[in-house]
Amino acid sequence: MLAKAVAVMLLFSTLTLAQWVKVDSTNLGVQGRMALVGNDVYAYGDPVGTVTVLLRSEDQGQTWQDISGGLPAELFSLIEHRGEMLGVLFGSGGVGVYVSPDRGLTWSQRSNPHPTEGAILQLESDGDTLFAISNRQVIYRSTDAGFNWESVFIDTTLTSASLIDFAAMGNTYIASVVNTGSMISTDAGQTWTLINPTFIIGQVSRANDNLIGSTLGNYRWDAAAMAWTPIFNGWPGSDPFWASGLSVTGNGQSIFAYARDLFAGAIYQSDDGGASWQVTGSGFPSAQTVTPNNFLVASQQYVYCYLYGLGNDLTGLYRTPIVATGIGEESIAARDFQLRQNYPNPFNPETRITFSLESASEVELSVFDLLGRKVATLASGFYAAGGHEVSFSGTGLASGVYLYTLATPQGSISKKMLLLE
Repeated sequence: MLAKAVAVMLLFSTLTLAQWVKVDSTNLGVQGRMALVGNDVYAYGDPVGTVTVLLRSEDQGQTWQDISGGLPAELFSLIEHRGEMLGVLFGSGGVGVYVSPDRGLTWSQRSNPHPTEGAILQLESDGDTLFAISNRQVIYRSTDAGFNWESVFIDTTLTSASLIDFAAMGNTYIASVVNTGSMISTDAGQTWTLINPTFIIGQVSRANDNLIGSTLGNYRWDAAAMAWTPIFNGWPGSDPFWASGLSVTGNGQSIFAYARDLFAGAIYQSDDGGASWQVTGSGFPSAQTVTPNNFLVASQQYVYCYLYGLGNDLTGLYRTPIVATGIGEESIAARDFQLRQNYPNPFNPETRITFSLESASEVELSVFDLLGRKVATLASGFYAAGGHEVSFSGTGLASGVYLYTLATPQGSISKKMLLLE
């Protein structure tokens, strides 16, 4: 019992020591954004109003390379869709949706939706469908990775409206509209209904398997109730004036969000779908960022944030290691090594599995069917301390539940994953 209590104390001490570190001081302007594509981290923005600065890190944010030279025009949005790096470019050098085959070094035009109702300024993806968001009240969707587009009109009571944000999960579309709030469609954009909580929704995000709306505090969309459910537990502030939620993002397991109140800001983490929140790391500047959205991203190992402060000494890129906010039996037993839930899950046919080691160790990461038969060995041998990621392909396997097990001399951890053909 004493050993278990000591283990809890040691683990709690480790959690509280996770520090935010400033890894780059580049000024990306008030609209600076971040993105994850493959194993790389990207940060981009326009500090002077005419030229985009595009930075790439190949080592989890430790060092950054300026790769802006390959951009033919200003970059307004950057995402990964079906394994490709796609961006919205706008300027004298080109307009439309562009693709980069070499991780941001060069770009070529994929298509130009060429809307009559405003310009395309944002891309979103639900994994299967690609969405191009205009600054009026039209979105465009593509089921072939941006080669061809279909327009979807967002019917509001206003004669004209400007979109702020958009998120989708299956047939549920949520659009945030200026001075209106969240327009909800449950039939893939055929019909729309205005649904807001106490205050109008300003931002919408898909974080893991949740649709999150942000205003004063964060809300989770409840499809069964057709309503926004408040998720305030642990969030700073008090009813009704909670801290504003900004730039909500997820990494498959946890949700992260920036909380901004009247005088300060901080980054919060939820490991239970938003039901409860705790501050992520320590040492993050308390000064508010004035960047509106998409300045926060999370991989399996780190959270990254671009902060645009009122003082140039604060402006720059920050990162902190991700640690679980809850303390459970598995965390106590496996404090020397961790195995995270695969992402995406369910998957077809590929998924990614991440594990981390407190110190260098022999490991074996294997996949088994429910009869106990080994179907794959994903990692075997001596691995250095730190985070590691491997890919698993279910090609040739039957749909169903599989177990993946990380074994080390200190013990083993198993988790389930679901293959859907």
